[in-house]
Amino acid sequence: MHIVALTGHYYPFMKPPERCISPFLENLSEDHTVEIVCPVYDRRYQDPFVKGKIKLNFVDSSANKVKSFIQTNRELERHKFLNGVLYWFYRASRYIYSWVKKEAYEDTSLVKSLLICAEKINVENKIDIIISVSLPFYSHVAALYYKRCHPEVRWITFTTDPFAYNEVNTIVAYKKREAIALEQKIYDTCDYCITTEELFSNLKDDYNINISKILRLPYLLTNKPADDKTNEKNEKDGCVNVLYAGYLYNKIRNPKLMMESFKYIPNIKFNLYVAGDRYCRKYLKGQFPNNYNINGLVPRNKFLEQLAANDILINLSNTILLQAPSKLLELISTGKPVVNFFHHKDSGYSIIEKYPLGINISCSKRPREIAKELELFIDQNAKNRLSYTSVCELFEDHLFENQVPLFRKVVIGK
Repeated sequence: MHIVALTGHYYPFMKPPERCISPFLENLSEDHTVEIVCPVYDRRYQDPFVKGKIKLNFVDSSANKVKSFIQTNRELERHKFLNGVLYWFYRASRYIYSWVKKEAYEDTSLVKSLLICAEKINVENKIDIIISVSLPFYSHVAALYYKRCHPEVRWITFTTDPFAYNEVNTIVAYKKREAIALEQKIYDTCDYCITTEELFSNLKDDYNINISKILRLPYLLTNKPADDKTNEKNEKDGCVNVLYAGYLYNKIRNPKLMMESFKYIPNIKFNLYVAGDRYCRKYLKGQFPNNYNINGLVPRNKFLEQLAANDILINLSNTILLQAPSKLLELISTGKPVVNFFHHKDSGYSIIEKYPLGINISCSKRPREIAKELELFIDQNAKNRLSYTSVCELFEDHLFENQVPLFRKVVIGK
C-alpha cells in the first residue's frame, strides 16, 4: 500500500507528536511505501530525500519561509540583529493575522501547500491511506479537504493535542463554535481516530465519537537506554546529580516551584537543559545557587547522554487536563529514580504510582514541604536502579511490540 502522512516539522527537528508516530511509520515502511509531507523547518533542507525507507517531501508558504529563515540563522548563529528584527516582525504580523483571519487553526497558508504536494504524490503513485498528525491542527484540515476530493482513500487521524478544547492556546470566543464544529467534522469524516489516553475522553464525551472508532495508544516506552554513567560522574563531583530537560511554559509547565524546592536540598547538583517562553526565560535569568547548572536545550544525542549521566530524573506535568508530557516514559525506561511534579492525577501520575523508583510530588505544596519529601526520596533511592527488563514487565501496554499490531490493524487492516 501507498501511505502518506501529513505532519508538522519532521526533519531535521522532530516535534513530540511526530516523534510519537515516527516508530510506527518506520515499521509500516518495512513492507509498504511510506511518504511524509511536512513543512520546511530549516532552509538547508528543502529538497525531497529518502530517510531510511521513508521519503520526506517538504512544503512551504510565505510565512513559513520567514519562520524557517529565522530558525536557520539561529542554528548557524548568524545575523543575530537581523534575526531579532525578523522575529519581532514575524510575531507581530502573526498576532495581527490571528485576529483578522476567519479560521481558528494555526497556519492556514500551509493547508494549500500540503494539499498540492499530496495531489502531486497521488498522480505519481496512487495514495491508499492518508494519516494526519496533530498538532499542528492544519494537517487534519488538509486531510479533510483531501478526503472530500478522494473519498476512496482511507483516512486516519493521529492526535496528541487538543484543538477546540485547548486550555493553553485558547481560541477567542467568536471562533470557538466554528473550531468545535470543524474538529467534529474531522472526527466524523475520518475512518479512524488514534489518540492519547488524555484525549480519549475528549473524543468520546465532547465529540460523541463511538469508541469502536477510536484507538487509545499510551505513550511508548523507549528502547533500552544507554549504559548508566552516574558512578563515573559521581566520582568527579561527589554529589547527587539531578536532571530536568525540556521546554517550559509559564501557564502549563512552570519551573518555579521545582527550582525553589531544590534550593533547600544539600549535596545535589541540579542540571537543567531548557528553553521556554519569555516569562520562563526571564525567571531563569534570576539568581540561583551555585549548584544550579542552567543550560539551553541540547540535541537528542546529548539529551540521551545526560539521561545516562544523572542520578535523579525530573518530570514536570502540565497544569492542563488534556495533555501529558510524552517524555515521562523515556525517563522511566532508564530504570532510574523519577520525580513527577503533578497538578492532576492523570496518566503520568498513574505511571509513577506503578513505578517502584518514582514519587509523585503535588504542586499544591510549599517548597520547604516538598524539599523534605525530595530529600528523603533522594537519600533512599539515588543509587537504586531497575533493570530494563523489569521496567518492560511493569509497562507492557507501553511497549512498541505490543502496540504496533493494534496500529497496523487500524491503518492497513491487518
